[in-house]
Amino acid sequence: MRGKSGKLSARAVATITKPGPHSDGGGLYLNVSPSGAKSWLFIWKRDGKRHDMGLGALSAVSLANARDKAAECRAMLANGHDPLKAKEADKTIPTIPTFGKAADDLIASMSPGWRNEKHKAQWVMTLGDAYCANLRPKPVDAIRTEDVLGALKPVWQSKPETASRLEPFMV
Repeated sequence: MRGKSGKLSARAVATITKPGPHSDGGGLYLNVSPSGAKSWLFIWKRDGKRHDMGLGALSAVSLANARDKAAECRAMLANGHDPLKAKEADKTIPTIPTFGKAADDLIASMSPGWRNEKHKAQWVMTLGDAYCANLRPKPVDAIRTEDVLGALKPVWQSKPETASRLEPFMV
């Protein structure tokens, strides 16, 4: 398989209108649909079968980025890996949010229902660094009972209202 690319210029990419795939070399193609939409494809053959993999729309992926992605695909193939399987594996790996991300998302989703900014400020302080500094960087699935108790114990006696806001998120 050829590894060289560079047949297309940025100007050509912008002006090509003829539908179909247009080679840049090394398995990278600019695909123009009949409607005029443009996207990048990486095309290769393995075991006598043709394989196509989308690399993204032209509006989201520049020529340089498409060449980089194609180079990554060629490297995977050279090492005996299937770029399509790697792409699918990336999609199936769930990303576990940190406590801080989950708390910030919760506050953002709840804030439209609050009557004033004071309520938001209370929640930001409660779930922020003031009380949850040790929890915020941790993935939610890594938080243990000891972590929760460490956040709640100092607050239970001195600030029961704050503790009541924290408690539902610590179970």
